Amino acid sequence: MATSSGPPTPELVIARLLTAMLWIAVVLAVGGGVWFLMTNGGQQVSYGSLAPPRPELTSPAAIVRDAFAGNPAAFVQLAVLTLLVTPLAREVTALYLMARRREWVFVVVAGLVTAILVWGLTGRG
Repeated sequence: MATSSGPPTPELVIARLLTAMLWIAVVLAVGGGVWFLMTNGGQQVSYGSLAPPRPELTSPAAIVRDAFAGNPAAFVQLAVLTLLVTPLAREVTALYLMARRREWVFVVVAGLVTAILVWGLTGRG
């Protein structure tokens, strides 16, 4: 079976990026979930009222900070955040790869999609 010796195609690079980000999210979610249950699994939950989420679990900067500080709930939220930024990472990668190949139509399209994703992810959508 012949293998190509050239650089990987943009499609392959993007596929590897998406696969890596998915596995990172899975590891964070499973690890954080198990850790959370080990530390908080015995707590009684009141289902009589729904409390708003804690601010430290909704702000991206706070999620990252608390995950590195050892908060198991923040690890689970970091997994969700990883999944949310995956499309953005894909578009930024596509933008870079298409610019290297000088495929300007695709650069413009990827740039527009990137701008729309950033706009939506920053809460302005």
